[in-house]
Amino acid sequence: MKKNMLRNFVVLFALAVLSVTLYSCSGRSDEEIRKDITEKLAANPDMAGVNAAVVDKIATLSGQVKDEQIREKTESVVTGVKGVKQVVNDISIAPRIPDNPVEVAPDDAISRGVTDAVKDFPGVNASVNNGEVTLTGTITRDRLVTLMQSISTLKPKKINNQLTIK
Repeated sequence: MKKNMLRNFVVLFALAVLSVTLYSCSGRSDEEIRKDITEKLAANPDMAGVNAAVVDKIATLSGQVKDEQIREKTESVVTGVKGVKQVVNDISIAPRIPDNPVEVAPDDAISRGVTDAVKDFPGVNASVNNGEVTLTGTITRDRLVTLMQSISTLKPKKINNQLTIK
């Protein structure tokens, strides 16, 4: 009876050692996994800004993509790479650049327009610097809206309203 128990224990122990050995030999190295991930990311232009690091078969993704859909798709692609146990997705979403950036007129064009606009508003002075219009002086409340609309049509970067309302 003791011989059978000892023999069973030895057989189980040998199987356990063999299983661990076979698993570790058949597993892929972190570097092999990283190379496969890099190839898959390079094959998709939307994922070009993503980097991958692999430690203990855990892939950590970093970099930027244009939107959440691509971020999720990238994680899905990497999860499907053979040997990856887990994915840590540290990919950020790039700030959106407007399709139509704000048009700012040159200072000299703004200055000519501002001079013309304020001539009808006694007590109002204006200066232009780097696309910004600064208004100083005094104005009545009922005339302020008209002046601001007139200045806005000149497409300045900013209007600094330092007017005193009477």
